[in-house]
Amino acid sequence: MQHFKADKDLLALMPLTLTNVRISFVYSLISKQDYSDVELMKKLRLNSKSLAYCQFYATKSNLIPFDLERLKKQNENNQ
Repeated sequence: MQHFKADKDLLALMPLTLTNVRISFVYSLISKQDYSDVELMKKLRLNSKSLAYCQFYATKSNLIPFDLERLKKQNENNQ
């Protein structure tokens, strides 16, 4: 969490908890489809049931690429 403190003001609209950061990382790997299920399970240290759960919710989520400039504009509009 110490590493995230510097970005807290910039990313005010995004909750920076360790859980949210991990889920974001997991969903980003799943959505890229660069890895097989076996590779994802090893890389993310998940069993098959947990991987299926994450894949299900990654497909249901409205994932968008991170864009720092867009986030800055949103922060300016909300202030």
